[in-house]
Amino acid sequence: MRRDQQTRSATTNAAAALDGNHSADTVAASASTPVIQQQIAGLADGGSYTFYVWARVPSGTRKVSLAIVDNAYASYLAGPTQITLTTAWQRFKITGTLAGGQTALWVVVRQYAANGDDWTTGDIHLWGACLQQGGDPKKGYARTWAFQTANVAAGIACGPMVVSGVNASESPFKVRGPGSNLPDDTLLEVTAAGELIIAGGSGNGYRLAELMGASNPSGWSGVIKVVNPAGVTAGYILLYSNP
Repeated sequence: MRRDQQTRSATTNAAAALDGNHSADTVAASASTPVIQQQIAGLADGGSYTFYVWARVPSGTRKVSLAIVDNAYASYLAGPTQITLTTAWQRFKITGTLAGGQTALWVVVRQYAANGDDWTTGDIHLWGACLQQGGDPKKGYARTWAFQTANVAAGIACGPMVVSGVNASESPFKVRGPGSNLPDDTLLEVTAAGELIIAGGSGNGYRLAELMGASNPSGWSGVIKVVNPAGVTAGYILLYSNP
């Protein structure tokens, strides 16, 4: 096992990615056993981690392998596992567990002869590489947008922000995190139909479907219709203007 960094050349932001930007990396084999890898430290002692990456080739197909290696680069924690790249973007993943006392590892994409890989020449495209703790409980999406802003003092305008869906079926906005009772860890979602899903309860969360006018003269200002995941009305939340 080697940490040879001279077996490939990488060009960042060199190819079109799934988000519509020119943000994918081109990795060219410059030897018969190309390897691209990154060391990641500051991890949980003995933790389990999933490495995933989107990958493709400009033409034809190419077989390469994914691996997770211990910090000493002495043994594989997972893989090498062969994957087949085509001209279409695909998301691949591999999960490994650190030994007790270990808090760092290497993620690797490589030519591995023992698997019968054939990336001895030519380019591959990589995009959206990520390492996350756990057995990959959360899905990675091609159009996931993330951003950070500096701390803003009260009274300073930040300007408008628009979140837009790419089509009429995908949710334009989702928030995921621990504490959700939903299978995909969703905490909050705005659906393409404009409905609001909030995690909670013992089932599939609360789905707020429609803001409706009042139909009773006893002080209601309106109601919010609540539906189940199948779209069937489950009930109404009353809104009072003068409770």
